[in-house]
Amino acid sequence: MNFQIGQIIREKLEQKDITFRKFADHMGMSERNLQNFFKRKDISALQLQRASEYLKEDLTTYYKPKNLMSIAQDVNETLTDSKLIKVNIEIAGELEAMKNFHELLKEFKTSAKKLGFQLT
Repeated sequence: MNFQIGQIIREKLEQKDITFRKFADHMGMSERNLQNFFKRKDISALQLQRASEYLKEDLTTYYKPKNLMSIAQDVNETLTDSKLIKVNIEIAGELEAMKNFHELLKEFKTSAKKLGFQLT
């Protein structure tokens, strides 16, 4: 997959004449870590949100729908002999919403089962 959110963010910073130092400070990282950040194909939802706020641009649009299809294609290509996909999901929300987390998991399990998945 050629999609790299880190590179997109780097280009946006350069287009807006924002120094890497200022952006690194906003993101709570060193400039050295920022250089590694620019090479990443994926970042956490919190990092995506903070970068979007700083750049005043919705960076989630780069994950829709073409790039999501690329991600799905990459997953399909790695499933040739495997029956297991490991996925990490970060979920953010207000404390009040987190009280309903068990409902979210219940719906997720139900949807997964309907689609033929078994959660372990």
